[in-house]
Amino acid sequence: MEIRFPVYEKGIIETLKAGDWLKVSGTVYTLRDIAHQRLIREIESEGEIPEYLIGGCIFYAGPAMTGSGRLTAIG
Repeated sequence: MEIRFPVYEKGIIETLKAGDWLKVSGTVYTLRDIAHQRLIREIESEGEIPEYLIGGCIFYAGPAMTGSGRLTAIG
């Protein structure tokens, strides 16, 4: 499936399930741990998702464990 962000068509995101392969294009925000914490605080204080994220995509690009148990950067 191919998806271009931001997505304005209703129902497309709801059809996705874990393990689906996607070709993603458009605006994709890349966040790491602290940015996620800031976003959560903003949503809690404002009571809503920031307008620029509606229909958008967040890619988590943080450290991940390797097979040897060491951390490595991904993304």
